[in-house]
Order: sequence, then C-alpha cells, then structure tokens
Amino acid sequence: MSSGTKLMKGLALSLALVSTTAAFAATFGVKKNSAAMHVADGAERPAWMDDESLVVAGSWRAPAHRARLLDRMDFMLPAERYEAYRKEQSAATLEALKRLGVNCVIIPCYEGYGYLTERRGMEEAKVFAELARQHGMRVGAHIGGTLGVETLFRETPEARPWAALQPKGLPVLVNETEPWRQAAVRNHTGFIEHLRHAVRFAMEEMKADLLQLGNFGPGNASWDIYTARQFQDFIAARGFENSHRTKPPVEENDADPLTRAWRDYRCEALTAHYRALSRYARSLNPDCGVVCSAGGVGADNPMLRGVNHAQLLPWGSAFWDESASAGWANGHPVTRIRSLKTGQFFKNSTLMHNETPLDMAESLAFNLNSVGMIAWFENGGIVPPSRGRGGPVSSYLRPYVHFFRNHAQWFHRTSRAADVAVLRCYQTFAYGTEAERRQIHDAEQSLIESQTPFDIVYDQAPGDLHHYRALVLPDQQVMSQAAIQEAERCRLLGTELLPAAALAGDPARVRERLGGRLRVEANAPTAIAMEVTEQRGVPEVQVHLVNYNVSQPIANIPLVIRAARLTVPLQVEYWNPLERGPVALKPERKGGELRLKLPRLDVYGLVVVRGAML
Repeated sequence: MSSGTKLMKGLALSLALVSTTAAFAATFGVKKNSAAMHVADGAERPAWMDDESLVVAGSWRAPAHRARLLDRMDFMLPAERYEAYRKEQSAATLEALKRLGVNCVIIPCYEGYGYLTERRGMEEAKVFAELARQHGMRVGAHIGGTLGVETLFRETPEARPWAALQPKGLPVLVNETEPWRQAAVRNHTGFIEHLRHAVRFAMEEMKADLLQLGNFGPGNASWDIYTARQFQDFIAARGFENSHRTKPPVEENDADPLTRAWRDYRCEALTAHYRALSRYARSLNPDCGVVCSAGGVGADNPMLRGVNHAQLLPWGSAFWDESASAGWANGHPVTRIRSLKTGQFFKNSTLMHNETPLDMAESLAFNLNSVGMIAWFENGGIVPPSRGRGGPVSSYLRPYVHFFRNHAQWFHRTSRAADVAVLRCYQTFAYGTEAERRQIHDAEQSLIESQTPFDIVYDQAPGDLHHYRALVLPDQQVMSQAAIQEAERCRLLGTELLPAAALAGDPARVRERLGGRLRVEANAPTAIAMEVTEQRGVPEVQVHLVNYNVSQPIANIPLVIRAARLTVPLQVEYWNPLERGPVALKPERKGGELRLKLPRLDVYGLVVVRGAML
C-alpha cells in the first residue's frame, strides 16, 4: 500500500473519529472555530500598504533608555549625546535615508519607563514624525513591552504586579546587562490599559502610519499571581480537576496535558494582548498598520516563547523576523522563505534585516510588497540594520531598492500562483517531537530546492484549499478537525494528498511526484528558488528566481509555463536589477505551453510574461 493511500485511509478514519469526539478541539489545544473567528475578525490590511513600496529604516531606542545605559539616573541625555540625538532626528538624516530609497521610518514612542520620565522624548518624537511626513515618509511608532522599573514603579505604584516572574520569584529580564528593565505580564489588564495611553499618543499626537509593538518574547512564561489565576481559569474551562490548586508547570513535558495547556494558555494570552492593542489603535486610525515582533517561522518550536503565528498575525499587518541573513551552507540554501510565506497567508508583510543583495532578492521574490528594513539610523549615523556590521549601508543594495521602487507594478496587489500547499499543524509545533517538526521543515526545503511554487497554510484556519493541485500533509493524528475535513474534500475534488514523509527532503522526489503537473516549472540547481505571481486583470505572469549560491551564477535555466490563456500580442521579458533594461525572450509555443531559457541569473531575476493567464 502506498504512503498516499495510507494517508487517505487515515483521513477517512480520522473524520469518523472526530465526528463523535466532542472534546477534539480541546485535546489539540484549539478552541472550536477560534482560528476561523480570528481570521474573520482580524485587522484589515490598510490599502496604502499594498499601494506603496515599503522600504524601512529604524531607530526606536527611547532617550530615557539611552540615558540609563549611560548610568544617568536622571534619565536625561548629557549635552553631547543629546546633540547627537537631535542630529539623528533631523532633516539631514531624512534626506540621507531618502537617497537610500527609504520611505518609512520607525521611531521611538514609549519604552516603559513611565510617561513622566519619557514625556520629553515622546514630544520630540511627535515633532520628528511631522518632519518625516514633510519629507514624504511614512512613520512607525515603536511601543516596547517592558518595564523600566526604577522610574515606572515610582510614577505608577500599581504597576508592580505587571512584572513577570521566574518560578523562584526573581524578575524576568529582557537583557541580563539591564537589570532595571524587566519583562511584563503581557495580558495583565492593567498593563494593557497602561499601554493604551501610548497607543493613543501614537495615533492622535504622532499621527503614526504604523504601530510597532515590541519585545514579544520575554515574559510569556511567568509565575506571578495574576498569571497563576488566569491559568487556573483557563484549565478549569478545559475540565481539569482541582484547577484552583494547580500552578503553572516549571518543568515541561511535551506529553503532559498540563504542559500542553500551559503552552496553549501562553499563546492565547499573548494573542489577547496583541488583539486588544491592535483593535484599539485601529479604532483611532483605521488606516494604521500594526506590527508585532513575533519572530521567525522555521523548524523550531515558537510556542515555547508563547508565539503562535496563526493566532497573532490575523490581528496585524506585518511582523518581524530578525533572523540571520539568507545564504548558502553545506550545499543547501539557508532561507527565510517560511516566514515570508506565513506572512503571505495572513496578509502580513515580513519585516527583516536586509543587508545583502541576496536578502533583498529574497524579499523581492517572496515578501508582501516590502523589502523590510535596510538601515538603522542613530546619533546622526546610518548603518546596516543588525548594527553588528561596521561601515555604512552597502551600496550593493541600491539597484535592488531602485528596482523595487521603480517597478511597483510587479509587487503591488499581485496574486500568488502556487500549485502546492504545505499544511502546518498546531500540535506539531506546539508540543510535537523534533522529528515531526523536522519532517515538515524538510518537505518545505525539498519544495524550495526543486523550484516548486508553494504556500504554507495552517490548520487553525485552513480556508478553502481545493484549488491546489497537491497538499503536503503531516501525519493525520496531528491535524485539526477542520483541516482533516478540508483535506478530504480536496481529495474528492482531485487534489493529490502527499505525506510530508514521502518527500523526505529530496527535491528529486518532488519533481518525480509533480513533474509535468505544475503550471510553471524550472529545471535548475538546488540553489535556485522560485515564486510565481500574476495579475489576472492585465493579464500578466511574473516568475521570480533567487540564486542562494551567489558565488556561482547560473545560465540557460529552462523554464516551462503552462498558461490557461494566451493573448496577442504576447511579450516575454527577463529583468535583472543589475542590468539597465530587460532582455526580450522568444519562447517556443505549443498550444498554451511556453518553453524558454533564461539568461544568466546572478542573484535575482524576473520573467514577465504579458498576455498570459495561469
């Protein structure tokens, strides 16, 4: 019996089981219809984020924080540092950023030291925001999620219970070198209410276009009294006995129901925090984009830090993945494609540190109308985003930024044209085994390395998946009821169901299973990744290619496009940001099929087919 047949029989059996198991959703840590509700009620993406090419620079360390780092207990910058800070927030800095192609700056609003302590910095940010708008910039306001306890507790004594605690009662620190800066209990109603004042200032005084909520990692596991009571209510609703006496576990065990409930609670608590502040911001300014620092999507277990992207992202417009740059290692591409595709699924731009041409190429191909953050500006200087590299922002980024800004028609409001989807299940990444997570990761890697355009979808909100030609699925035992039902419906409508294990991280197996069935296929080395987009109203198809092994450019890549419709005149061009203009291509045409070979691919190439519809 083939693995595909076993999977289909398993799905049928699972459907029979879930129809008679009322506790299914609770067993798998997902409330009935909760994810579907999140998507339906989530934040609507502001139109300007799809109409403007977002290139970001940031500097959001508040003056009070900078002063404390200098051991200034008055929390005021000394004269020479204040002069440098004013130079940072100047017209000259904005002009320099504009020359780099930046059109959005994210600046400090409030960092948790108390509104009296930070009042001067907030007022200066308000002035700088207006100056940035006069220079044609969008403005993002950063609000941190930490507590500057030395001043905050003095200004606001009721803030003391907001501090997150370790099991033995010690505070949870954001940074061991900054003991005065503690993590907060995110969903504490008092803390949320406190931050609402900063949100109102950002929306009404700064008139920010983006609201960035930072520091999402620390404090999601806390053993304070408020969290303990909330957790007791949470597990009581799930039917745990003696819940009023149960404390959050200190040692975690993936198979332990209490550990699973603890992880579920932390994810839902962080989502409650983000949802509350996002809703409030958009009630004040419906055109505001909301950003969270959720971190990247990979083979790790983000639920260990209380992050469930499928719950969080529907409430915002963008999220941060601050992982290392893309690259080539041990014969494989090292990518951030999983974060980018997760952003696509939830209509979020993915903000990343883009410091190299390869970073830029990855965003051009896979991001949702953004190339992320290309610069950090501080004290009058402009440096790469990570601030770990010396020297100025690389001049090698310039052609990619200009290409993105000058050819907006290929990045604004295009539709992804993927024939394959990979299903990521909550249970796998909340409390599954390393082997289960690696199986999904390896299947995704095989799709990347075989140039297969694919989407990442989530079982908490799978949606309508029948238009995919193939679904890559985990073991059915970790799939939610909604996902099982949708997969079975897709199978009946002709979608092929592929067990993730059947791909085994091998791009050759992908080509063997799907060869000849995809609308766009390339035959290239495993260093090449591909994304396909289209604009059906034009009609036009765009094929994006990225070479992760930048030391070895590739020439004469065969490409096949199987179009549902071709119009006259048909025009095919190949664009490379490093060249001044396009190269006209003359494909071989047979019915609706176009065959062509691409010229040299350095880092990024774009095939534009005008007159084609997939």
